[in-house]
Amino acid sequence: MEVALLNSLLPSLITMVTSLVALAYWLGRKFEGIENSISELNNVVIKVSNSLVNLNSEINKLKIEIISLNSSLQKLNRHVRSLSIASLEAHRMMIDYLSLKRLLSKEEAEYLGGRVKGILDLYRANPLREEELKFLREIFSSDLDKVTIGDVERAYEIGKKLFVEEGDERGYLIALAAAYIRGYLISRKVKRVR
Repeated sequence: MEVALLNSLLPSLITMVTSLVALAYWLGRKFEGIENSISELNNVVIKVSNSLVNLNSEINKLKIEIISLNSSLQKLNRHVRSLSIASLEAHRMMIDYLSLKRLLSKEEAEYLGGRVKGILDLYRANPLREEELKFLREIFSSDLDKVTIGDVERAYEIGKKLFVEEGDERGYLIALAAAYIRGYLISRKVKRVR
């Protein structure tokens, strides 16, 4: 009986063992494929990681370049500002010299004031404040004999600020016209004293 039972179970056992061996082989091949895919994916992740490290390095280099450029731009801005101030002050000094020599006439000052008035008539309040614009319009529309040196000094400073800080060339013209009118007023005082 044992042999008969063994004979009847043996084909089923052989079939099951064969199936298990085939399944184990098949699973082994599948796991090997999965491992190969994971290995390839790991290599891709390593390449991407290396690329990100390189990209981060390049970004850091760019940050350093941007900081350097920013520093250079600030330095250039300081130089342009200094040149703007020097230009205005050189003109003002020359106008003061001419005024002490009594070489500035009312007609010339009125001409420059009229030119600036024409500019101001078209001017909007930005970047000047509304009260600054109104003040400038009043000064350059007034009879020069009624304008004070303090008024044209203020007009000069407004024009200077507009030119130097805002880079607006109209500020240069305002400042020069104010300096010239100031020069005329000084010249007039010098003539009265002598």
